[in-house]
Amino acid sequence: MQLSRQLFAVWRSSFGTLRHTNLRIYLSGQAVSLIGTWLQITAQSLLVYQLSNGSAAALGLVVLASGVPMLVFSLWIGALMDRFDRRKLLIFTQVGEMLLALILAWLVQSGQAQLWHVYVLAFLLGTLESIVFPTQQTFLSDIVGMSELRQAVSLNAMIINVSRVLGPAIAGFVVGKFGLATTFFMNGLSFVAVIFSLLLIRIRAVSQSHHVQQNVTASLGEALRYIKNHSQLRNIVLSMTVLNAFGISVYAIAPALVVGNAYNTGYLLGAAGAGSLFCVFFIMPFVNRAKRMGLVLSGGLLWMGFWLVLLSRSTWFPFSLFAIFLAGIATTVVWVGSLGLMQVLPPTNMRARMLGMFSIVSFGVQPIAALWLGSLADRITPPLAVLASGLLMVAFGAVSLIQPAWRNWQIQPESTNSSSPTAEETQALH
Repeated sequence: MQLSRQLFAVWRSSFGTLRHTNLRIYLSGQAVSLIGTWLQITAQSLLVYQLSNGSAAALGLVVLASGVPMLVFSLWIGALMDRFDRRKLLIFTQVGEMLLALILAWLVQSGQAQLWHVYVLAFLLGTLESIVFPTQQTFLSDIVGMSELRQAVSLNAMIINVSRVLGPAIAGFVVGKFGLATTFFMNGLSFVAVIFSLLLIRIRAVSQSHHVQQNVTASLGEALRYIKNHSQLRNIVLSMTVLNAFGISVYAIAPALVVGNAYNTGYLLGAAGAGSLFCVFFIMPFVNRAKRMGLVLSGGLLWMGFWLVLLSRSTWFPFSLFAIFLAGIATTVVWVGSLGLMQVLPPTNMRARMLGMFSIVSFGVQPIAALWLGSLADRITPPLAVLASGLLMVAFGAVSLIQPAWRNWQIQPESTNSSSPTAEETQALH
């Protein structure tokens, strides 16, 4: 009974940051907008699959088009981001993303959509996202303060994964009943919610860190040297590279696994999102308190690889849903756990640049891997391509588990000082 009370207390404390009014407003807008985003991701995959006559490589190429800006610009964005008002920057980028969604909707509705249109729009969307992601993460600390940042990151991940469950399922239904264009229009309209929420939020201006006046190139060099000299950050970067190269990239070829079936594509991506959502609710509260995060990250990679191997051999769709559900749990353990650590381990003046590096190994590596996986799937069939990815993840997870550098490292934040407002300061503003 005592253990049950302790477990419940840990779980409940993870949602304590919701007492911040600004955070509730922000997450509400995010919830609507992100469902629209997953509507578009699912519908865009189906559109590319149709326009390319069933090419898995084309599915990988559109993901690459959206990821190249992340790979090229993320570190620069991280070095420059503190020079601008983050709330206004988010409003500007959300308006831009809304316009891109509506343009794609019009092209599909008018029957003029071609593959190159999708690639160009994906590239422009990726350019905006290279600004949005690090800005959103630092904006969270502006809202709740550094002391509650990891909990806020987990709550934001919960919203993301709710959208991953609902978005693909809704997209499968909408595409089946009303067509692709309606799905893109719905995504465009969903941005109104997040723009409105950002207009409502009022927070105190956050003081700029000292590196703002640095030369950008020198600032980038300092960030890379910092990662090189800190083994924990190197391990996190390596974990995220493996996760995105061999794990999350599998989701990009989901339509090929179900031969372009809109409903089954939605169910498959929705099951992965459901696994991630389950993880956020019932596992991440304990992961956020774990000390030996090296074990957590390597174990998560091993777990995901194992279930991808079973997914690749599945011939029964319900078991495929079960396998990708369990793989989705590991996705969140590694991704959200790494994201939180990349913000609390380095000192405050490094945080934006660390998020830039996180963007590169997350959103930059994944598209390249998706293109490779799609091309491999066209050559050896999608199930065998997924099998290869799963085996590589299992191998990396097993090797890292036996390495003392992974097993023994514990969380020791470099700095607990922050120029962001504390929880008490932000609460006083509400």
